[in-house]
Amino acid sequence: MQEKLTKDQAAVAVSRYLNGESGRIIAADFGVHENTIYRLVRLAGETVRSLCVLTPTLIESIRVEYLHGCSSLFLARKYAVSKFTVLSALQQSGTPIRSRSECKRVYELDETAFDHPGPEATYWAGFLLADGSVYVKRRGSPLLQLSIAEEDRQHVEAFRLFLKSTHPINTIPATRKWIRGRSCQCQAKAELQIPSRRLVVALARYGVVSQKSQSATPVGVAFNRDFWRGVVDGDGCLGFFSRLPRPLPYIHLCGSEQTVLQFRQAVQRLTPSCKASVYKTGRLFEFKCTGAAAVATVRWLYADSFISLARKASKAFAILGKF
Repeated sequence: MQEKLTKDQAAVAVSRYLNGESGRIIAADFGVHENTIYRLVRLAGETVRSLCVLTPTLIESIRVEYLHGCSSLFLARKYAVSKFTVLSALQQSGTPIRSRSECKRVYELDETAFDHPGPEATYWAGFLLADGSVYVKRRGSPLLQLSIAEEDRQHVEAFRLFLKSTHPINTIPATRKWIRGRSCQCQAKAELQIPSRRLVVALARYGVVSQKSQSATPVGVAFNRDFWRGVVDGDGCLGFFSRLPRPLPYIHLCGSEQTVLQFRQAVQRLTPSCKASVYKTGRLFEFKCTGAAAVATVRWLYADSFISLARKASKAFAILGKF
């Protein structure tokens, strides 16, 4: 057994004890007696935890405080026991233990939002496939980002409400950027960023992954109108060709090849007479249908819908009001 710890070893031992480890485990790791650890803690001006057993009354107090946001380390110091004693008491009382990411979270968030494919979750998955971004970092949780025009800020707020989140929505001011050798005016944007591995993993089941602009492939939503309404709200447009003798309705989608092809299949399943084809423009693909096929598609997507982008919904109702 080691007789004496060096100054660095003593500092590490005290730090481990204050972080909730038991004196017995620390002593075994350093090959010293348990009392040596307690003596070092006292010399550092800290209090040695008692070895008392938690009573049912204390366990209930710990459970209530933990559910109100207190950390296990805070409770261990408050009740003079180890962190592991607190966690054991919580497990015995049937209290769910927070994950590491939940412990470090500053803002509220419902990470189960996309676990069940309901209409609202499916809509937002489609919208994120079109206008969202996923960034996978070397360290920390992957980042989910939604950045759209400032005029559509209410839609970002609706998404934040769906996630039961308190993350801030930032305003990105309008700037000028060089795009393909030309100076372009970029409009102001409303941006929401949420780090969450669980959300990113759940969204990947819909095809929402990082670097997806040219390779996005929707999964399991071939004829889901909520999903495709989200996609059209993000990367589509609809309206009238007004220069013709009679207004001609249209609906148009731009995106990756697989996204546009699957949308075309959904439209043709809805209106088999539609013969419009998919064509390539630069690195992306486009699909546009007009007339009766466009009206049927708009009705399928937007009639009796409970959530949609306000600008697109107003155009959809304008089409449905005339046809």
